[in-house]
Amino acid sequence: MDVFFDVYSGHNMGLEYVVAKNAMGSLDTLSLLFYKYLIAAVFVAFIRLKNEKGPLFRKRDVVLFFISAVAGYIFTDLCEYSAMLYMPISLVSIIVTFIPILSIVIEAVIYKRKTSFKVIIGVFICIFGVSLIVGVDWSILLEGRLIGYLLTFAVIFS
Repeated sequence: MDVFFDVYSGHNMGLEYVVAKNAMGSLDTLSLLFYKYLIAAVFVAFIRLKNEKGPLFRKRDVVLFFISAVAGYIFTDLCEYSAMLYMPISLVSIIVTFIPILSIVIEAVIYKRKTSFKVIIGVFICIFGVSLIVGVDWSILLEGRLIGYLLTFAVIFS
């Protein structure tokens, strides 16, 4: 069952760009984020209330939850969706694949861990795979405006 959810979430993550770009034809970025997280909150609340007794959340967790949501998800999606207004979706998705690479670099610097050869090969396979699937067109590298690149790199560093 876990494999099913992994495949399902990976599939839907890839479709998010297409759905978001189409939705931004009729919604502004903040409205799209609001509806996305409203639907998710309703589903999570329903599942939580159905499966567990007691309150939906503890009062002491509200501030931490809010900060985590804004910093970890909402800011990231805001930058990502806004970047789609300034650059092609394919370029945004390729740049966003550098998130695990930055994590590897941070881990090596902070924890002083040596990166294994397998991890380095995996990074190249990841970038190559996304480029292959998305279909990299080298002419689009210069197509995005500076603000699009800044927003996309903000996603990586957030």
